[in-house]
Amino acid sequence: MKLPKLGSPYRPLQSSDYELIRDFIIDSSKSRHDEFEMMDDEGIQKWMKSWLERADSGQGVFYVIEQEGVIESWVSFTQAPYSQNTLKLSFRFLRESVDFKSRRKALSKLTLSILQKGEWHRIESVCSADDQESRDLLVLCGFRLEGTIRQSLNLRSGWTDLSIYGILASDLPLENRL
Repeated sequence: MKLPKLGSPYRPLQSSDYELIRDFIIDSSKSRHDEFEMMDDEGIQKWMKSWLERADSGQGVFYVIEQEGVIESWVSFTQAPYSQNTLKLSFRFLRESVDFKSRRKALSKLTLSILQKGEWHRIESVCSADDQESRDLLVLCGFRLEGTIRQSLNLRSGWTDLSIYGILASDLPLENRL
C-alpha cells in the first residue's frame, strides 16, 4: 500500500525543521498532557530523526503546515504492523493558531479523501483519554471509540489511559464512497 501524499497547505517534514518543531512541541505541550511534555531537546531530535528515517524508507509520512515561520499543525501516517489495510493517523494542532471548526474540516477532508480512494480499509488514531478536545474532534470526523488502553502512558502527572478511535471505509455515508 502506498502511504497518502498530501498537497498544499501541507508539506513534508525536513531535517531543517528542527527548531520549528521544537518550538511547536514546547508551545503545544503547555496546554496538553502527552508524551511530548517529557521530551528535552535530545528527545525531540531523536523523535524527528526517527520520522525522517521512516519517511526515507517508505514506512511513514509526516507533513506539517507552516504559516509565517511557525508550524501550526502536523499529521503523520504509518501502516499498522498488524494489517496491510490499516493506516495509523497521528495529528497535532497548535491550539492557539487553528480554531476547532478549521481542525474538524481539515481532518474530515483528509480522512474522507484517503478512504474514498479505496486503498485503505481502516484509519485509526490513539490519543490520551484526558485529551477531550482530540477525542471530540475524532468523533466529529466520524471516528468511533473502539477501546481504552489503561495506564499505558507515563507522564509527569502520572499514568494515563489512551483511547483508540477508528473509522472504516464502510462507515462513510454512501454518497461519499466511490
